[in-house]
Amino acid sequence: MSGHSVFRHRYLLNLLILLSFLALIFPAQAGELQTLLTFKSALQESKSPVFYTWTLTNAVCNFTGIVCDSNQVVKEINLSQQQLSGVLPFDSICALGSLEKLSLGSNFLYGGISDHLTNCTRLQYLDLGGNTFTGKVPDLSSLTQLSFLNLNNSGFSGPFPWKSLENLTNLTFLSLGDNSFDRSPFPLEMLNLDNLFWLYLTNCSIEGHIPEGIGNLALLENLELSDNNLFGKIPLGITKLNKLHQLELYNNNLTGTLPVGFGNLTSLVNFDASNNSLEGDLSELKTLTQLESLQLFQNHLSGEIPVEFGDFKSLQELSLYRNKISGSLPQKIGSWAEFIYIDVSENLLTGPIPAEMCNKGKMTDLFLLQNNFTGGLPENYAKCSSLVRFRVNNNSLSGFVPAGIWGLPKLSLIDLSLNQFQGALSSSISEAESLAQLLLANNQFSGELPQRISEASSLVKVELTSNQFTGEIPSTIGKLKGLSNLLLEDNFFSGNIPDSIGSCVSLNEINLAGNLLSGKIPVSLGSLPSLNSLNLSDNKLSGEIPASLSSPRLSLLDLSNNGLIGRIPESLSIEAFNSSFLGNPGLCSQGIKNLRPCSSDSGKSSQVKAVIYCFIAGAGVMVVSLACYILVKLRQKDQKGRESLIKRRDSWAMKHFHVLSFSEEEILKEIKQENLIGKGGSGNVYKVHLRNGKQLAVKHIWKSHSGDRKCCRSSSPMLAKGKKSRSPEYDAEVATLSSVRHVNVVKLYCSITSDDSNLLVYEYMPNGSLWDRLHTEYAYTYKVNEKSDIYSFGVVLMELVTGKRPVELEFGENNDIVHWVGKAMRSNGSIVDLVDSSISEAFREDAAKVLRIATHCTIKIPAVRPSMRTVVQMLEEVEPYKLTGIVVNKDRGYRGKNSGLGCRVLSHKSEQEPSAASMELKKEFPELIRNLYPDIEPYRTGFLKVSDLHSIYWEQSGNPNGHPVVFLHGGPGGGTSPSNRRFFDPDFYQIILFDQRGAGKSTPHACLVDNTTWDLIEDIEKLREHLEIPEWQVFGGSWGSTLALAYSQSHPDMVTGIVLRGIFLLRKKEIDWFYEGGAAAIFPDAWEQFRDLIPESERECFVNAYHKRLNSEDMETQHAAARAWTKWEMMTAHLLPKEETIKRGDDDNFSLAFARIENHYFVNKGFFPSDSFLLDNIEKIRHIKTTIVQGRYDCCCPMMSAWDLHKAWPEADLKVVADAGHSANEPGIAAELVAANEKLKHIMKKTWPSNE
Repeated sequence: MSGHSVFRHRYLLNLLILLSFLALIFPAQAGELQTLLTFKSALQESKSPVFYTWTLTNAVCNFTGIVCDSNQVVKEINLSQQQLSGVLPFDSICALGSLEKLSLGSNFLYGGISDHLTNCTRLQYLDLGGNTFTGKVPDLSSLTQLSFLNLNNSGFSGPFPWKSLENLTNLTFLSLGDNSFDRSPFPLEMLNLDNLFWLYLTNCSIEGHIPEGIGNLALLENLELSDNNLFGKIPLGITKLNKLHQLELYNNNLTGTLPVGFGNLTSLVNFDASNNSLEGDLSELKTLTQLESLQLFQNHLSGEIPVEFGDFKSLQELSLYRNKISGSLPQKIGSWAEFIYIDVSENLLTGPIPAEMCNKGKMTDLFLLQNNFTGGLPENYAKCSSLVRFRVNNNSLSGFVPAGIWGLPKLSLIDLSLNQFQGALSSSISEAESLAQLLLANNQFSGELPQRISEASSLVKVELTSNQFTGEIPSTIGKLKGLSNLLLEDNFFSGNIPDSIGSCVSLNEINLAGNLLSGKIPVSLGSLPSLNSLNLSDNKLSGEIPASLSSPRLSLLDLSNNGLIGRIPESLSIEAFNSSFLGNPGLCSQGIKNLRPCSSDSGKSSQVKAVIYCFIAGAGVMVVSLACYILVKLRQKDQKGRESLIKRRDSWAMKHFHVLSFSEEEILKEIKQENLIGKGGSGNVYKVHLRNGKQLAVKHIWKSHSGDRKCCRSSSPMLAKGKKSRSPEYDAEVATLSSVRHVNVVKLYCSITSDDSNLLVYEYMPNGSLWDRLHTEYAYTYKVNEKSDIYSFGVVLMELVTGKRPVELEFGENNDIVHWVGKAMRSNGSIVDLVDSSISEAFREDAAKVLRIATHCTIKIPAVRPSMRTVVQMLEEVEPYKLTGIVVNKDRGYRGKNSGLGCRVLSHKSEQEPSAASMELKKEFPELIRNLYPDIEPYRTGFLKVSDLHSIYWEQSGNPNGHPVVFLHGGPGGGTSPSNRRFFDPDFYQIILFDQRGAGKSTPHACLVDNTTWDLIEDIEKLREHLEIPEWQVFGGSWGSTLALAYSQSHPDMVTGIVLRGIFLLRKKEIDWFYEGGAAAIFPDAWEQFRDLIPESERECFVNAYHKRLNSEDMETQHAAARAWTKWEMMTAHLLPKEETIKRGDDDNFSLAFARIENHYFVNKGFFPSDSFLLDNIEKIRHIKTTIVQGRYDCCCPMMSAWDLHKAWPEADLKVVADAGHSANEPGIAAELVAANEKLKHIMKKTWPSNE
């Protein structure tokens, strides 16, 4: 036995003897000591110093965090915010028979809460909030003495034991919010807890109406019910809670007006009911004089703002944006209070801007945009030194801007665009040391730009478009090192473009078009390292185009309509710039079709020309002869080594992507053994030394049939081509790589190709690579392919955006930047928080978009990563360099997360537009909105050409690394809608929507040619392959269920799960039911409108009769038939018909595609070989996890179809919604669809790889 083991055994023996001795003397204290040491042992992984005093030699009552009563018995455990980690041993804790308080909030505790908690019967105070527990909350009925219970934000899930609250009548403080409990109605048990003063139930899956009985809780001071599924009106009973200080109801779907008597809540300090569907005016609020914060943005409120608001002496924050409020702002508003924030944007407000909102000098944000305010800017705001953001754009304001406004020291954003302001830009702008964005477009500003604008050193964007500025562009502008966008088009600037503009090293967009600028284009523009867009069109520029412009990484160049002369530099004579030089008659080019060719010197005599031609011909013969002789000699040699093949190439083609300082021959002659620096399965890499001293790296890629290549095979499919064929994939990849331009990404200078090998010429990187971090799979498989390069590129993007190195100490042992970013994103924090703090606030949102793309590149499974071409497309789509609509802050409203106890923390409002579809959905289906996930925008969209005729629109949203799900829309011909994204958890799913042939945004619109079920199935497969998705979940309703079944039966190996809604098997009896009179028995009024378009003589078959009209040569006949066909379906789609849905039939663009394509499929019986085809082939998909959701009173696709499918496929889970019709937008249907996706999500979580 080792000495260490002997020591350990002696220690345990001594501990046992000591505990036994203590037990004899102090039996209660010894038991508590043992209990607490067991507690400490369970949390041994904690890094907290709190346990330093928890030793055998110390009295229990002296332990840090322990409070004893007068009998030295443990009464309290206070260990909140102590970095504790581990699973709580409640069997030991509840053995402390006198324990009254257990405070363990805001730690890192995990695991489940055992039923032993019920033994803590003397507990009065229980705080477990702010931890990461899992599982259910146990029954609490036995904890009858509890007065304080906080389980907020602790990771609990499953059903909450609401019934047990009946016994907890002593509760004064109850906080259960921010947990993923099962959905349940508002717990009526809560209404008996009449001692409560604090109730926090935010984001805990409560749904339904707020009960009238809420008024029974008369002692309530804080009531928070936000982020739930509540609908209906705010109950009248809430007006009885006259002690309320805080009322939070935001982000539900509450409707109606504020209840009469709401003004009785005179103690109310904070009221937030934003993001609902409230209507009516604000008159009930005029007596709430204690208000400090009022948040009612994104509702349907109307009427005027009560004039009494001007007398509220405590009001600090007012946010009413995106309503229908009219009238004027009370002129005294904010004058009495320390007013901090006002946002009344996007309303119908008129009149002047109140002058005294910054009287107390505290205001930071003033947002009045998109109203119809008139008059000028009050002079008082020139003294408002606290202002950070000032947006009054898109109003009818006029007059001169007070000079002091330009120089406010904390102002970061000033947006006065789309008004009628006039006058000059004051030189006091030099004092605006924090100003990042100066947006003055579309006004009547005039005068010269002050030279001192360069002293506003934080400027990132200057947009002065469409004004009347004159004079020269200040020569001092070069001092603005952070300036990214300089937009001065459509003014009257004159003189030369200053050379100093080349010192603005951050510029990526310059637009000086439509001015009176003259002189030459500065050579210094060519030195700008980040310039992407340059527009100097419609000026009076002269001289030649500088050769230096060839080096900037331009994606847009427009020099048209000037007076430029001479030859266009060869590197700019490319197809992308064909229209960039029009209107310059003095320019010539050999490579641009629209310009005259550059002629050679015509002054030579014909005799001289003849001599020259003869000389050239003779020299040519000699060269050819010499070449033949050399070639014969070379072929006689025994050539060893692959580089010798370079000298045998008789045909090389060179394609360059930058201005080159070397020739093809200079590269080829350096491909030799002594320059070899690396080898790979697809070729070798050589270090080439040029005559000018520069070094290059040349990758020599051998095609698959090259003789010298022997058994080496490329893992890249673009190299697996025959000797005599050029690979289009290779060309596409080279084109893509050449378009990636960044100072931190290796530069591809050119490609040199022959029949059986390719050379890629890169800049040489002397410091090597980050192979061990950039190619994660190399550590496990020793295989590197083109997807390894994608991973590398993703890591580089992460470095650029976060400012971190691939490996940092803060990432933890054996972790890298990919793991760190992935973990941070999954922790539900803001992705913007990961952006390098040195990046300007104006750029942070765009940088976050790039970071999302980086996570897509670094997915663990190489096959799932996008191609480089796809990555470039994604980067182009997010346009991180253009900043055309900068959003400085995108927090969700002027309210923030809540603290562990529900305390409210304020942040800034969202300036992000909600989608029109989301607003419309909320208007049309107020009861639906809380069944769905929040509205999201796609991170990537595109068109895929699927045939010579058809191109389909597609989009991706949600988690780029998530489990893919494809949404198959109805009709056919219906198209997709942004609301379709909301059935899926965007944190887990990668959501793919696409418009089927002829529908939605796909082209050609309403086209029936090559439009069959089997064409659509091929399109789905082409889209899957295009998006590089190995397999996906399939979701389809109505016709989408038909297509989902047909696709899954054709490609069962590509399907991970299926969710179907409104089953349509496209059998004759289903079509006859709906279109030949069956459904007319339920909707006779709607049927008559559908029927009456067809003469009685043709009513034997309505489908055929409409087919004739929908394919008529007369467009009005087509449209009339399309409207009638579409309205019939829209009138019957809901259990309770929706007017907004029915109106879709009046949209000729929508109805024509919907009716024509749908009728086309029905006439052709879905292009299936038999009436029961889908039922006959169920065996192919029987093994796939599937949920069927069906409304019992579905008149479009009646219940019989779902029942027939269920009988043929009993393994599928059938969910019948008792009070629903056909539409996915009916609340019961939507709830079941979301639940079905959640069910599949939990299954997929076990197998789908996470991006760590």
